[in-house]
Amino acid sequence: MRGLVQLALLVSSLALFEAQAGGSPHIPIPEGYELQMLEPIQGEVARPKGWVYTGSCSEYGCRWIVSKERKADGSYLTGLAVQMFLGVDAAGVGKTKLIEETIADRRKTAQVLDECAPHADGDFTVYCLETLETSDHDGAPVAFHVRYTLQAHNTMDMVVVQVFGAPAGEWDEAEPIAEVMSNILLISPDFHP
Repeated sequence: MRGLVQLALLVSSLALFEAQAGGSPHIPIPEGYELQMLEPIQGEVARPKGWVYTGSCSEYGCRWIVSKERKADGSYLTGLAVQMFLGVDAAGVGKTKLIEETIADRRKTAQVLDECAPHADGDFTVYCLETLETSDHDGAPVAFHVRYTLQAHNTMDMVVVQVFGAPAGEWDEAEPIAEVMSNILLISPDFHP
C-alpha cells in the first residue's frame, strides 16, 4: 500500500510540474525518433519511429518497454525495458543490496564486457554493467549484447533498472540506438517532491 501512495504522490506532483513546464520535451529527440512519454509519471525517452511501446504500473512500481518488434507473447529481440521499483527499503530489501545482488547474479551467468563504479548522477547513484549473455528465444539459444543501468534514488525509496538488449550479431546497428535511448528522463531535474 505504501508503494501505491508513493506512486500517487509522484504522479500528481509530476502532473503539476508537467503542466507548469508546458509539456515540451526535456530531452533531445533526434531525427528518426519521437518523444515517448513514460506514463503515468510523464518520464521521457526518445523512441525510434516504428518501435512499439507498452507500459504498466502497480503499487510496487512501473515497467515500460520500447522495442523494435513485439510478439503476441510480449517477447522481443531488440529494445529497452525500464523497471521502477517503489518501496524497496520499506520492504526490507534495501536499494543498494537489490542492485548489488542483481549485478552479482548477472556476473555468474554472463560474460562481463564492461562495468562502471557506482557514481552520482543527479538524484541517483548509478551502477552499470554490459554483458554478453545467452537467452532462450523461440526455443533456441540466442546470444544477446545487454547494457544494464541500475539506479538507486538518493532520497526516495526507489530503484530503477534499465536494460537495453539486442542480438549480439546486430549490436553494431543497435548500439547507436542504445546510446540515444540511454538519455532517458525519469524525473525532471526541476522536480523536487
